[in-house]
Amino acid sequence: MALVLLDHELPDMTAPELLEALRSRNRAIPPVVLMTALQHPKAGGTSPELVEVLQKPFDLSDLAGVLNRHLPRR
Repeated sequence: MALVLLDHELPDMTAPELLEALRSRNRAIPPVVLMTALQHPKAGGTSPELVEVLQKPFDLSDLAGVLNRHLPRR
């Protein structure tokens, strides 16, 4: 299983814009965890692929928790 860790603010576009561009090209998008410093609730948009928003700053235990929740254990 794949999981995408995606920062909201990319150099040329935002994460929601990138996801929309991929969708418009009929690309399969795995579950997405959005990392953002934005504080408003709609920071991640309404992407169906979005499984969680990780608020910056975060520490490694926060990231480990996200990975444990969304990736299968081996």
